[in-house]
Amino acid sequence: MKKLTISLFAVIMMVSLLFSSSAFASTTNHDEVDEIGVTYRTHIQNQGWDQGWVFDGAMSGSEGQSLQLEAAEIKLVGAPEDANIKYFVHVQDIGDQKPDRVNGELAGTVGAGLRLEAISINLENLPGYTVMYRVHVENLGWQEWVSNGEMAGTTGMGLRLEALEIKVVKNEVGVTYRTHIQNQGWDQGWVSDGAMSGSEGQALRLEAAEIMLVDAPEDANIKYFVHVQDIGDQKPDRINGELAGTVGEGLRLEAISIKLENLPGYTVMYRVHVENLGWQEWVSDGEMAGTTGMGLRLEALEIKVEKCN
Repeated sequence: MKKLTISLFAVIMMVSLLFSSSAFASTTNHDEVDEIGVTYRTHIQNQGWDQGWVFDGAMSGSEGQSLQLEAAEIKLVGAPEDANIKYFVHVQDIGDQKPDRVNGELAGTVGAGLRLEAISINLENLPGYTVMYRVHVENLGWQEWVSNGEMAGTTGMGLRLEALEIKVVKNEVGVTYRTHIQNQGWDQGWVSDGAMSGSEGQALRLEAAEIMLVDAPEDANIKYFVHVQDIGDQKPDRINGELAGTVGEGLRLEAISIKLENLPGYTVMYRVHVENLGWQEWVSDGEMAGTTGMGLRLEALEIKVEKCN
């Protein structure tokens, strides 16, 4: 009987260790895949800090109770050690409360009965991320989301903040570009992410293009070259906003090739509007868009960067 008891005890211990190890492994894996987020709390009129900390876009404060926010504390979650979230508030009778508070420091006042009227929030040393936030304002309700240091709320109107929502979002890699158009030059300006640069139905040639990535890693590049009237393929490749084509020479672009470098998991897609042919099919990653040897001008260009399937 004694041997049986010892054997049962040993089995129970082994099972307990097995489940403990599994639970520990599960916790460790969860920690490893946690994304960067934000946690925050507000000091509310008559309630103080009672509402506690909330996370990632949840409301801190109240609606329909006419209670002012008096202070706020904001911290990043799962961020690198050198990353900071910095913020300042506009306070009744004080104005902008400077310097910026950082990583959980108190912004505003406690025990003074002064309302918050506006707030600005920014990230530091956290490339590839944006902080977005909005506030519920006395008599105005929820304002639009703002980001990266913009002011949320009002100043000079004596209106209290009543609630706050904050979220940190990972930026998606994008692309911005502009074309030099016959008779118009660069007047059309920069467009982004699949928008048309150029014209349709106006018989105007593209003469040059500049292309840049947006929110990409520092070592990522977008490289491109064009096929130009009387010149042919204009080499070497241009990179990250450099001019491809000519300005002031009256030479048409006839084709373009675009590719990414040091940006795994993404593809660049593009298409062109060609004289007499209209819009061609989308091509990608270094393929030639347009024509060569036919003397046909490019009239418009669209480019987008997408995640690979």
